[in-house]
Amino acid sequence: GGSHRIIAGTRTRLYSNTGDGGSWRLLKWDSGSSPESDLPKQRWRTAQLGNVIVATNYSDYPQSFTFDQPANEDGQTALAIEDAIVLGLTQVKIVAEWKGFMFYANVIMEGETYKYRLLWSDFNDPLSITPLPESAASYIDLPADEEILALAPIGSSFRAYTNRAIYDIRLIGGEDIFAAPEVYRGPHALAFENSLINLGDS
Repeated sequence: GGSHRIIAGTRTRLYSNTGDGGSWRLLKWDSGSSPESDLPKQRWRTAQLGNVIVATNYSDYPQSFTFDQPANEDGQTALAIEDAIVLGLTQVKIVAEWKGFMFYANVIMEGETYKYRLLWSDFNDPLSITPLPESAASYIDLPADEEILALAPIGSSFRAYTNRAIYDIRLIGGEDIFAAPEVYRGPHALAFENSLINLGDS
């Protein structure tokens, strides 16, 4: 609809701004670990589908908010995704959108770490991630000795980059919805987080 927002994240807070010189609006103020914690600092990642923004920091439940969503009784706008709570999806390291699906990767579910797991939402419903008979939401596991470090489109494709290989995430429909054939394995796989720069076609 022509509206824009700038999202800024610190270790413990999320902010939003219209970008036209207005004030920053506080969306969430109790996220992450305290500044005094010895836990490593985590980077916020965001993805947008429609007017829904999903934000993850690998510390809290994945959060969601819309452009003009009213605050709850505590005054916070960014709230934990209900399906994530139901699934025990407590932490998500990577989030991305592609072709009407929201993807959640490198996760902790019910206390277990799955660095190789890739979940996706129902079509055009980024917050519906519980696999149900009438839903397209589901997940796949890549090889268990790998860690998903990035998700990014390239041209008309969408790829998952691990520390050992690259996978082409293909929409195949049917019961499986997505497949992930390997397109590269070798010494030039990603070695570090946040090291992939996406230029669209390269």
